[in-house]
Amino acid sequence: MWSGIEVSSEIESSAGALQAVVRKDRHDGEVTAYSVHVSGRGRVRSVVLRVTGTDAFEEVFLTAPNFNDVRFAHPQQGCYQGLGFEHRDGLFGPQWMFSPPPMVFPVRKGDAWYGFGLGAPPGLNQYSGWSYCPGHDQEFSLRVNYEGYFDPPKEQIFSVLFFGKGRKKPSEVVLDYAEALRGLGWAARPARHPPDWWSDTFLFPWGEQCNLAKAKSAKPYFTGDAVTMYETQANQERWFNRLKDRGVPVGISCTSDKWQLERQRLVPDVGKYPDLRGFADSHHAEGRHVMAWWGLWRHDAADSEWCLRDASGAGLCLDPESEGYATQIRNGVEELVSPRGYDFDGFFIDFTAELVIQEGLRKSGSRWGVELLHHYLSLIHDAAKNAKKDALIMTHCAHPYFADVTDVFRLNDWSIKKPDLVEQGRYRHSIASACSDWLINTDNWFMYDINQWREYLRVAPELGIPATWYTTGIWGDGPDARYEELTDKDYVEWASIWSRYRKSKGLGKK
Repeated sequence: MWSGIEVSSEIESSAGALQAVVRKDRHDGEVTAYSVHVSGRGRVRSVVLRVTGTDAFEEVFLTAPNFNDVRFAHPQQGCYQGLGFEHRDGLFGPQWMFSPPPMVFPVRKGDAWYGFGLGAPPGLNQYSGWSYCPGHDQEFSLRVNYEGYFDPPKEQIFSVLFFGKGRKKPSEVVLDYAEALRGLGWAARPARHPPDWWSDTFLFPWGEQCNLAKAKSAKPYFTGDAVTMYETQANQERWFNRLKDRGVPVGISCTSDKWQLERQRLVPDVGKYPDLRGFADSHHAEGRHVMAWWGLWRHDAADSEWCLRDASGAGLCLDPESEGYATQIRNGVEELVSPRGYDFDGFFIDFTAELVIQEGLRKSGSRWGVELLHHYLSLIHDAAKNAKKDALIMTHCAHPYFADVTDVFRLNDWSIKKPDLVEQGRYRHSIASACSDWLINTDNWFMYDINQWREYLRVAPELGIPATWYTTGIWGDGPDARYEELTDKDYVEWASIWSRYRKSKGLGKK
């Protein structure tokens, strides 16, 4: 497939003068790597690779799920993979669901799938993402974005790996990519020994918060106080008891957005959670575990010195390389997870896409993009494991480089439009399961209507850990949006499905 290609490079620097050289490195008969080496002085804004002499391919598989639920692109459509809520090269709507996704583009020629992927040695994943840019026949470009924050060493900074063995499924190309990164030592292969409880049924009542917000308004609200005002200890207890009283077995109960006084700190809003330790103790007493939701990057009222800042010095998002903020992370995690503190059992990590991606920011350290997010999660992961060895870290960072900071991977939010949710779940699962052997949480928000909720309830145990964002009913997000309460029949089926799942995992009754 790639035997006749030629790869050349152009580098754009934001300061100084840099030159890039492409070298071809053949690792084996199936993978050919083109590595980029830089010389000169300056900072990298972007590197563009021009690939010529390629065979024509007919379809591109998207490993970054998007808001419009487009899974396959035409070769003349540009595609983006990386951080950020939305990108100029992402043609199919916001794509925060996997952030970052595996940075590989599987492509189809005839009945076989091939592909090309981006990789770098640990410490050099300083890009925020990359784009596939279509060209003329037998030609396309790949743009790797650094936004001017990378002062490269005089050595290889990244490689593009071309996978030349035809596969039956695009997910097999994703697996080839992950295995290649691990084989090069560019992604971890953790020795996983997950405790049984990590696989337990999961409650996160964000959907109930949305139900209440929608009941007060003619249109749905997904952000701001319109939804987060309903995250309270009293509501959590009420929603949980709805399931408990109907025999639906919950193994893990998680706080939602926004239990904190400020998102940048792991400090409860005592007006909403007057007894956070009591919340944990009550679940522990009945054999359940508790986790805390945590949205990254949001700076709320943080000191500007803890933030990535614009030219005026105003904070735009948190900077995990700020020593002051890093110290707060370590202390806050210790307080929340340690049995001497609130005794929580782990974190539901969200908002990983919300790094502010723009040039000219003032920052504390030298990391950027994927490397900065990995550092952020490493701080959280290491502090949590130090406080409690079996603490669980759940993310939606599907890239294999994040295997060492992710215990459970979450399939994340669904599209608002009416999708075939079962097929969308299988599509996402095929990508996530190819990247690492982490456990997978199935999620279940948004929902188009109550019938979609019922359909996904039945299939979720096939995909991973059954989870719910709802307990009382579903306010659909389709054009005929309305609230439909769950029936006694729904609860009976739900209890049966989750009980069978727990029995199959040896989780017993709680």
